[in-house]
Amino acid sequence: MSPHLAVLLALDARVATSFTTGLLAAVNPCGFVLLPTYLVYFLGMENLRPGAERSSIGRALAVSLSVSAGFISVFIVIGTLAKVGAGWFVDNTPYVSLVIGLLLVVLGTAMLFGYRLPFTTPKLDVEQRDRSVLSMFVFGIAYAIASVGCTIGPFIAVVLGGVTADGLATGIVAIAAYGLGMALLVSE
Repeated sequence: MSPHLAVLLALDARVATSFTTGLLAAVNPCGFVLLPTYLVYFLGMENLRPGAERSSIGRALAVSLSVSAGFISVFIVIGTLAKVGAGWFVDNTPYVSLVIGLLLVVLGTAMLFGYRLPFTTPKLDVEQRDRSVLSMFVFGIAYAIASVGCTIGPFIAVVLGGVTADGLATGIVAIAAYGLGMALLVSE
């Protein structure tokens, strides 16, 4: 077998596995409870009115891409930190935890005195929905955080493993395939 054919077959296998891992990430047991909430909140019952099918498809695509972008951004950050800085984080975990804890105490205190975050997460107020792209992206981040325990292992092994085994270009293609797999399932 020629070396070029071997590289193409390896790339195809990596992409297919990454895509499948992305499909499975959308329905993981850790974050699955958020999926129906997401569908009802962002897509709602608006597609039941006549003539709304075309706008519903566009809305579904915008929602799924935004949520998937938020999800994958969390995994890229966590995966990169795990791959690149694992030793540093293990050595400095007490200090990192202390800094994060102090920041959360400061933020919580500020919120007690009326500070509002510059972004919003979805609210369950049906009359006043914030369904902006940023809100959908933040929902994707929340979905990723809820899912991290079930999906970060396969993401690091399958998707980011492509960077280690096959180089940066293959890793980028694998990340894109993972995101596409998740977006496809979420948009269904």
